[in-house]
Amino acid sequence: MAGLWQILTTGWDWKPSVLVGCAALVFGYLVVFKYRVKGYWPWFGAGVLLLLLALVSPVDSLGDVYLFSAHMVQHLLLLLAVPLLLLAGLPPRQVRKYLEKWPLLRRCERVLRWPPLAWLVGIATMWAWHSPPLYEAALENQQVHILEHLSFLITGVIFWWPVRQPLSERRLAPLLALLYLVSALFASLVLGIILTFASPDIYPAYLNPVDRYRLLSLLRDDWSLSRGLDQQLGGIIMWVLGSLFYLGVILSTVVLWFGEMESAEISLENENEASEASPAPL
Repeated sequence: MAGLWQILTTGWDWKPSVLVGCAALVFGYLVVFKYRVKGYWPWFGAGVLLLLLALVSPVDSLGDVYLFSAHMVQHLLLLLAVPLLLLAGLPPRQVRKYLEKWPLLRRCERVLRWPPLAWLVGIATMWAWHSPPLYEAALENQQVHILEHLSFLITGVIFWWPVRQPLSERRLAPLLALLYLVSALFASLVLGIILTFASPDIYPAYLNPVDRYRLLSLLRDDWSLSRGLDQQLGGIIMWVLGSLFYLGVILSTVVLWFGEMESAEISLENENEASEASPAPL
């Protein structure tokens, strides 16, 4: 317990760029939608808060210096959870208004919601940044690291847009959405399996980390988190938790699908009853 408290109290890094970026995201959201975000703001606010925690909390500090597994938690938050929350916070009426008003925006949206492109952009980004050269470059260079996080966030939004955009009539049909999500689950699962069984020295930066926060002894000795175990744990996080996240969205898609079918059946029954009750023409 003392070790956990040490991590929770010493691993925070309040980066000015992150604070300014999150503040700008909230300000831009309110200005663009002219504060007409009642009912949607909590979702967007939760997404920004989760983004902030992912980038300044001990998850970020541990992932940058000591633990591959902590970095996997951060990556899943940036790729999956944060984009979904941000999309849930977009008010449909305002989004539709802007798409109708700006033809260029409408054309860009049409291109980006093309499922093969959105899927490829999201999955390719996830795989590319976990290749050893790019992963090591992000750990060694702060500018590259910022680029990595921005690309996760942007391509995460693009990936989720075809299935979770605010305009329901523009989303993928349920069966296509299921195929889209199941294939993404499989891609994430395969990457997780590869990382789980990869050599512990696949990312050399974690072999002899600079003990910036004086946590190395706690992690390696007290908690017995060896480099090999940390590598396996990180792969399992991508493998299991990532798959469970996709599975949750898949199940919610099925529930929404059945709900829409039931609503359509009720509407059809009401129309039939109304037509039967109306008097026959003379």
